[in-house]
Amino acid sequence: MKILVTGSNGMLGREFMGVGKEMGHMMIGWTRKELDLEKTEGGIRRLGELKPDGVVHCAAETHVDLCEQQPERAIQVNAVAAGNLAK
Repeated sequence: MKILVTGSNGMLGREFMGVGKEMGHMMIGWTRKELDLEKTEGGIRRLGELKPDGVVHCAAETHVDLCEQQPERAIQVNAVAAGNLAK
């Protein structure tokens, strides 16, 4: 299987990448540099070109203090971006 992992540089994303490779899957890791989920159009085009069999969405803003200080940013990254990926 060809599996895309978003947030592949994070703790959870790295684990998924490793386990998937161990299981013999073709793992493709995208970081924020490769895929800005806040920009829907580019993400949809890139996913269409890649045509993965599955997507594991691990990208998130996990710094609690930052999320509390910048709630709009946290919503953009953790909610809106996830919705964009689902589209």
